[in-house]
Amino acid sequence: MDKLTFKNYPPSILTFLICLIVAFNLAFTVVYRIIWKDEAAGFFDELLIILLSYSVVLAVLNIINKYFAWKWLFKLLGLPYLKGEYIGTLTSSYHVDEDISKPHIQLYCVLNILQNINALKIEGDFYTDKACKKWSSGFKSSWEETKKKDDENFIIRYFFSNKGSQLHPDNKKYGLTNHDGVSVFTLDPKTNTLKGYYFNHERFSNGEISVTLKK
Repeated sequence: MDKLTFKNYPPSILTFLICLIVAFNLAFTVVYRIIWKDEAAGFFDELLIILLSYSVVLAVLNIINKYFAWKWLFKLLGLPYLKGEYIGTLTSSYHVDEDISKPHIQLYCVLNILQNINALKIEGDFYTDKACKKWSSGFKSSWEETKKKDDENFIIRYFFSNKGSQLHPDNKKYGLTNHDGVSVFTLDPKTNTLKGYYFNHERFSNGEISVTLKK
């Protein structure tokens, strides 16, 4: 989360940052000529000025990212504000007791989304009871992407690694193991609801998830 990345920035913001670096570069060049009495900067001096300009912009972005990552700033960048705890349910493709005549297995889930203006991380836990006391498994995301749709909603995609409870009774029943997968959500910013689906690679299973931001 602390590593600076520009993967979620829209082209307009990236263009603005480039212009900002150029502006700092020109300003430092003017200062250089004032100090050295209009003497033209040499190659290494020009390189130093460019690096200095980039470092200043980088430092400003890091400060904003660490201390001023407010909701309005995400809106300015055209990014969804996802930070918070979400609660809801997961409906698996598995059936109770592996009997297709019985309902699909349903788990209760809690998703925690950590976010700054550079990236986001998603962690989640699944429980077999509504009181969230019987932990079944948990996951952490390893790659994340957000994309705006034409209807102003957002698509959130991420890869995850899931670690199950080896002591949980369902582990023996369904052969639950550690596994990787991918999830795709649609965010409704009006209701702060995430709805989507997931696929598990090793177990060849899938399901649906629906969670809402906890107030």
